[in-house]
Amino acid sequence: MIACVLGKVASAASEIVVVELLKFKCRFILYYGSEACPINKAQYNSLNFLLHSSFRKIFRTKSTDVVNDCLLVFNCSRAEDVILKRKLKFLANYASIDNLICYTCQTFANVDTFALKC
Repeated sequence: MIACVLGKVASAASEIVVVELLKFKCRFILYYGSEACPINKAQYNSLNFLLHSSFRKIFRTKSTDVVNDCLLVFNCSRAEDVILKRKLKFLANYASIDNLICYTCQTFANVDTFALKC
C-alpha cells in the first residue's frame, strides 16, 4: 500500500501531501489487528523500520536525524505507542461488552489493561 501511494503521487505531489496520505490511508492498514495480537520487539522494529524507510523515500534522505525530525514534525508516533493506544482502547471496549463469552475473559482483559498502563 505504501509503495502504491509513493509510486502514484510521490513525484507529482508535495511531501506534505504524501505524508498525510501515508498517515490517513496506509497507517490503519499497517496496524490492523495489532491490538488483538501479542507483538514482540522484532515485530515492533519491523514496523518502525517500514515507517522510517517510507519517510526516507518521501524526503529523499539517508539521515536518521532528518527522518526523526520529520516524524516529530508530522506527529507520526512510533509503532509501540500507536499499538499501545489501540490495545488499551480494544481492551476497554472488550471489558465493557455484556456477553457471556466475553464476560468469562474480562478478567484477562482487565489484567492486561493494568499491565499495559504500568
